[in-house]
Amino acid sequence: DGGDESALSPPTVKSQARTVTIDQFIVYSATFQVPTFYFSAHQSDGSTLGLGDIEALRLLKAHSRPDSEINSYAITPIASPFPLLSQGDHPTLGTPCWYFHPCETSTAVQEILHEIGEMDWEGEDGLARWMGAWFSVLSSAVDL
Repeated sequence: DGGDESALSPPTVKSQARTVTIDQFIVYSATFQVPTFYFSAHQSDGSTLGLGDIEALRLLKAHSRPDSEINSYAITPIASPFPLLSQGDHPTLGTPCWYFHPCETSTAVQEILHEIGEMDWEGEDGLARWMGAWFSVLSSAVDL
């Protein structure tokens, strides 16, 4: 039959895998006196990812941003005067980054430590407990 053999071939799906690099930083906020999580995300050609692309990566846990206003530069919970995630320059590198706003960090960490009965803040052990609680708070919002 002089049929077209290409009609019998399976369809070819062309997909292009992309490489995304995510740099993560912990920076001390002198204003709020707490650690702050900063990150940048860029493709192999150096172009930075916007918030929509970052959300597609699933770096941010969906349950951490319920009832939020999302625009190109921030995720802000509707009931909050401060954004959860915002865009700004890294405080020491001067490069564009995303960061979790540190205004409620101390309160969140203190609530965790109070619930588990950790009230000893003295010395390195106290600092280690505080940082452990901070990482717990952070990992509830970010897939580290």
